[in-house]
Amino acid sequence: PTQTSTSPFGGRDADGWPLNLPEVNPDFDFDAFVQEMLAKAEQQLAQQELDQARGTLRLLLSKDPINSPAKRMIDGIENQAQASAKLKSAEAHALRGQKARAIAIYKTLTSHLVFGALATQKVDALKKDVITQELAEARSESKKRKTWSKAHARLLLVLELDPKHKQARERIAAMEKKMRSNKIRFPAY
Repeated sequence: PTQTSTSPFGGRDADGWPLNLPEVNPDFDFDAFVQEMLAKAEQQLAQQELDQARGTLRLLLSKDPINSPAKRMIDGIENQAQASAKLKSAEAHALRGQKARAIAIYKTLTSHLVFGALATQKVDALKKDVITQELAEARSESKKRKTWSKAHARLLLVLELDPKHKQARERIAAMEKKMRSNKIRFPAY
């Protein structure tokens, strides 16, 4: 097996340093290198160059694997990339007419630092259409016993979006009464 500089069993010199450490230029200032890379990554993040910043931070972490600011920055980049993907997914659902699903995705982003305001704005923009669509679907689903649970879930969504919606409150009360009398389980409002 090959020995690495981190191996406690490798050969040592008179001072106790591993023999297989690579040669380093004595003029190299490691602390300046770390600060330069962190500053470069911050600048790239400010310009929304996420891939370049990720590459800069990975280079830094390959040389300094315990650098906690770099780890935090790369975690932030990953978080922002995931949130951006969710945002694109929600927009695609909204374009296909699946507005309730789009709202559900936007609601997961409302507390996000970068996309929170945009997600809240999108929820408010879609809310009226979703309420109208879900009430119509719930009306047709409440006519058949086997789709009562779906109708109930739609009414819950409407009340989640607008807790004071009078029509939805009346319909869910009637729906729950029917479901109780027929011994159908449901999450109570």
